[in-house]
Amino acid sequence: CVEQGGLTILFNELTEPLQDSGDGQRRLVGARLLEHFFESTSLDVVPVLSLALPAILPSALADENEEAMAASMRALNSIVKKCKKEELSPYLADVRSAVLSLITDPETKKVDPHKLLPGLCKHKGLEPLYPVYQHGLMFGSADARELAAKGLGELVDHTTEEALKPYVVKITGPLIRIVGDRFPGTVKKAIVDTLKSLLIRGGDTLKPFLP
Repeated sequence: CVEQGGLTILFNELTEPLQDSGDGQRRLVGARLLEHFFESTSLDVVPVLSLALPAILPSALADENEEAMAASMRALNSIVKKCKKEELSPYLADVRSAVLSLITDPETKKVDPHKLLPGLCKHKGLEPLYPVYQHGLMFGSADARELAAKGLGELVDHTTEEALKPYVVKITGPLIRIVGDRFPGTVKKAIVDTLKSLLIRGGDTLKPFLP
């Protein structure tokens, strides 16, 4: 039985298999262990979110091993279900950084606009992620709102239209609600850019917002 004080040590061990880029089976086992832990623990897990989220996100969104990716997405869902949105919001930067690392071309160091993340497209990856961004968008500081709007735009841009369809209205509504509020220009630009992405990829799904 692990006590609260030993949680960080435990997580250094739990997340280590997920970082083994050469062994998909090891990543699969690591993801299953992480899912089991979050589903069964009664400990306060917030202190280890900075370890858990960056470890699980790459496998959940883009693992080349299909089983490891599916298990990692289940683990990510178990993390999000275990925590309140306000507990997850401080880790928006970690989440966005993990996503950016997966969509950035290592040679040009620029985001590849054509790259789709299979975890978003095949495993309903928007389901655990969009509420975290949305909470930051609605209730965060100006910096957090800008980060959240940009992050949502990146999720939209790297998801297939089919996978995005169930979430278009859920994502668009809050963006429209706050775009008219008094925020710095950088925040408004991030919101407008994401709305533009939604218009391009959302198509007919956006009809509820048309006059």
